[in-house]
Amino acid sequence: MVDWEWEKSVRRNKIKRRKKRLLLSACIILLLLSIVVWTATGLTRPLVLSLLIDADSARNSTVTETVLSSGLLIKEELLVRAPVGGKITLLVKEGDRIPAGTVVAKISSINLSSPGGTADTVVYAPKAGTVCMHIDGLEGVLTPAAADELELSQIDTIRTNLTIHTEKQRAVEKSQPIIKLVDNLEPIIIYLELSGPKMPYKRLKKGEKIKLKYQDSWFTARVLKSKIQKQHQWILVTAKDYPNEIIHVRNANFEILKKELSGLLIPQRALVYKDNKPGLYKIYQRKIVWVPVEIQGTLKNQVAVKSKELSTGVRYILNPQLVREGDLIF
Repeated sequence: MVDWEWEKSVRRNKIKRRKKRLLLSACIILLLLSIVVWTATGLTRPLVLSLLIDADSARNSTVTETVLSSGLLIKEELLVRAPVGGKITLLVKEGDRIPAGTVVAKISSINLSSPGGTADTVVYAPKAGTVCMHIDGLEGVLTPAAADELELSQIDTIRTNLTIHTEKQRAVEKSQPIIKLVDNLEPIIIYLELSGPKMPYKRLKKGEKIKLKYQDSWFTARVLKSKIQKQHQWILVTAKDYPNEIIHVRNANFEILKKELSGLLIPQRALVYKDNKPGLYKIYQRKIVWVPVEIQGTLKNQVAVKSKELSTGVRYILNPQLVREGDLIF
C-alpha cells in the first residue's frame, strides 16, 4: 500500500529546493545586472556629458554699455571757389591730403578774344588740407571759433539749415564752391544731442574726458560745454585723434561710453556657489573641478573674475547644472 503522506512530503521538499534555486539564481542575475548597469553608467556618463555640456575657454575681453547720440561735426574748413565760370575738370579725389599750391581743378571757359576758342584756368589749393566734396553751406558759419562762443541751442538751430551738395559738377559759375579743404591736423568739435527716458547720460564738467565710438572706432574727446534739461542733454566736445572718415561728414551717429568692464570675463550663468562663495567648474585633466573666484565687477550679464586657479585658456563649464564635481568627460 502506497504511503501517500510520504510522497507528499517528498514533493514539497522538491518544490522548496526548486524555489531556493530560483531565488538564488534571481539574486545572482540581479547582482550581475546591477554590476553591468553600474559599469555601463560609469562608462557612458562621461560620453553623455561630453555631448551635453557647453564649455568655453577663459579669456580677457571687454564689455561696454553705451548711449546712442546724434552728432554735428564742426571743423576747420576752407571752400575753394571757381575763379571763372565754365566746364570744370577735377584733378583731385575725395580723401586726398594735398599741400598748398596743388592744382585741384581746370576750368575751360569761352575765350572772348578768340571767337570759338576756349581758355583754360588752373585752380590751386590756397592751403594744405584733405579734399572733401560734401559742401553743405555751413563751412563759413559753423566754425570751431564760432562754436565755442555759441550757446548750445543756437548750434541746434543752425543745424536745421543744413543742405548737402555732393553731385559731380560739369559746369560751374564764377565764385561757385568746387571743393572744400578740411584741416585734419587740427582738433574737431562735435555737438552731441541725447534724449529719451534714460537720460541724462550723466552730468559732465568742462574738461572732463569721454569716449566716443564712430562706426567701429573708439576715440577720446574733451568736454567744452554740457547742458541737461529734463530728458534732453546737449554736449559740446573737442577731439584731437579721431577716425579719418569722420571729416567727410557733417551729421553722424555716435555711441558714448557709459560703463566699461574689462578682465577675465565669464557669463553670469556659469557661476557655481558653494557655501555662499562664488566659483566655477573648470575642466582639469578630463575631470570637473570646482574652483573659487573673486568677482571684480558685473555688466550686461558678464562677470569679471579673478582666481589663482583660473587663467586665459583654461576651459570651464557654461551650463554647470548638468554636472557634478568629480565628473569625468571625454
